[in-house]
Amino acid sequence: MAKKKIDTSKLNLSLGKKRPIKKTTTRTKKVDSDEVVKKIHPEVGSKTRVSTPVKPRMETPSEPTKRVTLDIPVSLHKRIKMNVFDMETTMKKYFLELAEKDLKSKDK
Repeated sequence: MAKKKIDTSKLNLSLGKKRPIKKTTTRTKKVDSDEVVKKIHPEVGSKTRVSTPVKPRMETPSEPTKRVTLDIPVSLHKRIKMNVFDMETTMKKYFLELAEKDLKSKDK
């Protein structure tokens, strides 16, 4: 069977009418973020804010590391995740501490 030829000159390939881009207004004066927050949330502005120290996201390892991948059942993962959340730690720290504890007990 022969392929039908399509007359591309009759196709409407336009994306529609161009719309003008609205220009945003630029700020001429500096805005104090604390004042803006007080206007939006007056109860927050009245309280004294205590800054908490920011913890570094990742610690620099003292020695080279290896990546390990584990396949565990979903039910076990859920139990571990809930336990880790209650302990206010990470799964990485949990597994590292668990391995260290197990290895120390076997060395004795």
